[in-house]
Amino acid sequence: MNKKTKRALIGIGVLLLLVAILYVGVKEIIFSDYYSVFNKKIKQEQTQVLDEQTSQDKDTTTEADKEADMPAVEEDADQEPTFDNEEKEADHDQEKDDHAQAPSTDEQSTEQDEPVKESDGSLAKNHKPEASDYAYATEDVRKNMYLSDYDGPKLAFLTFDDGVTPGITADVLDILKEKQVPATFFIPGKNLENTNVHATFQRMYDEGHAIATHSYTHDYDLLYPGRRANADQIVKEHKMTVELMQSILGPDFNTDVFRYPGGHMSWNKKALESSDQALTSINVEWIDWNAMTGDAQPTKVSEGDIARPNNTSEVIANFDRSLYFTSNPDQVVVLMHDGYEKQITVDSLASLIDHLESLGYQFGVLY
Repeated sequence: MNKKTKRALIGIGVLLLLVAILYVGVKEIIFSDYYSVFNKKIKQEQTQVLDEQTSQDKDTTTEADKEADMPAVEEDADQEPTFDNEEKEADHDQEKDDHAQAPSTDEQSTEQDEPVKESDGSLAKNHKPEASDYAYATEDVRKNMYLSDYDGPKLAFLTFDDGVTPGITADVLDILKEKQVPATFFIPGKNLENTNVHATFQRMYDEGHAIATHSYTHDYDLLYPGRRANADQIVKEHKMTVELMQSILGPDFNTDVFRYPGGHMSWNKKALESSDQALTSINVEWIDWNAMTGDAQPTKVSEGDIARPNNTSEVIANFDRSLYFTSNPDQVVVLMHDGYEKQITVDSLASLIDHLESLGYQFGVLY
């Protein structure tokens, strides 16, 4: 083989090598782009499926589930019995005191606008008998929260989650007592293991407030494994909390009012179907909120969301702003917290109550 032929063969070899390298590179680029587009498409289709599922959920829900724009709160660790309305019917001819609210228009009202007021001698025992004048059925309040055509009394239900907390809850009770305003407290059972808070818990009941459960552990991994409700665990923790409350307040105490940690609205509706049914089977009613001060919101939020307040004026502004998210600003369940590091709630509570009164709200508790 002469030198000319050898050079030609080497040249052909180099050329083939370059072509092979070029082919591999182009192939990688082409398929890389393809898989990038494919993955993007898959994500779009997954998002579309989730959106369609959410849309279907909304189409089959009651008015209460149509409150889609209300910001859900991931709390810092951050929802009540189904009573027979005839048994719980209010005495509509009774004159109400300062805390009492307007009665229903007739004795056997079929409308959902008017919350059912508890009558004397009610079986509900999550508050002292004297509080019956301003106690309202949770199931009715939950429905009315989202009625755009609500035509009942202007009511505010102050609710506090995550107590009883040393150094916070007692101060909240002081302000409520000074303002003569009742509230409903949603308590995780584990907090009552601290015997040092039992006196404050007893005071809560004695001063005319309503008491509800907020699970026992407030542990999302136990309550919502895989972001789906563990119905048995949720019912178990509600019962455990009631039993501990009874050991402090006495065997006659009972509460059938419950709030899901994180809120019912924070989870896919289908994921909570089993626990909703399980709670209903033991005559327990859950409730969320349709107004809030933002005291458990993140410090940094996306544009348009409600951020955690730093002062009283921001608390008031947050409450006012939250009303824009609800279809019924005339019946508000206000979310607040009396857990640790909630001094802002204590500092702003009196002003918030004054603000609510200036807007024409009267106050009630949930049973």
